[in-house]
Amino acid sequence: MPRNEAQEVRAHVEALRRACLGFPAGEVTAGQPGIEPDIVIATNDHVIGIEHTRFTRRDAQGRPHMRQQEGEHDEVLTLARQAVEQRLGVVVDADVRVIWTPGQISKARRFALADALADAVTTQLRRTGPDRFGLLDYDSAIASRELWEVYAVQIAPSLSKTPTWRSPDASVVPDLSPSTIQRTIDGKNRKVDNYADRSRYAALWLLIVAEDDRASAFFDLPPATRAHCYQARFDRVILFDLFNRMPIDLLVA
Repeated sequence: MPRNEAQEVRAHVEALRRACLGFPAGEVTAGQPGIEPDIVIATNDHVIGIEHTRFTRRDAQGRPHMRQQEGEHDEVLTLARQAVEQRLGVVVDADVRVIWTPGQISKARRFALADALADAVTTQLRRTGPDRFGLLDYDSAIASRELWEVYAVQIAPSLSKTPTWRSPDASVVPDLSPSTIQRTIDGKNRKVDNYADRSRYAALWLLIVAEDDRASAFFDLPPATRAHCYQARFDRVILFDLFNRMPIDLLVA
């Protein structure tokens, strides 16, 4: 795995350790790519292998389009924030929330969009009095700057020591179906055959991480999905709601 990916996997496992009672105490190391699970935990008397994957909502064609759009939005917000702070000469002491209109943002468009967004936010932040914070809605602030990918911008006093720029994606939270989980498990079942020494491991775990508070990681787990028995070559399958620090053990056969 690339270094950043390996660090994130390790961080997810450490978060699971803190959230999961009875997590094995032992040395945690990265497995050798291709021939070992992603994480290997060596205790005093046995070894556990943990295979890692992420849960991401997909469209009807199986494409992770929502996650892709979130990445596009994050890129524009990073560029816009840098531009605002350069123009003001200070770190922006406000939380900025951008609500987007549906659709993708081309790479060629992102710099111009970030610059126009920075203009709108800078103008609002330079105002004095109570109107410094507020909602830049489409009619009054966005359309005039040709920000047609943006529906609204909300600027509010920062609620923490670290102001944030985020996209509060709103959408219906879908029920997570057994078939969706089984497809994720199937994709990892095949990796077990590549382990160099299957007999080395006292147990194999599959960790499915719903990574954060973004819409692409939202799910609702109905009783039927929780009670379903999944076909897995792993001794334990854990669906980990990382944002809420909630590990959910799934039934496996």
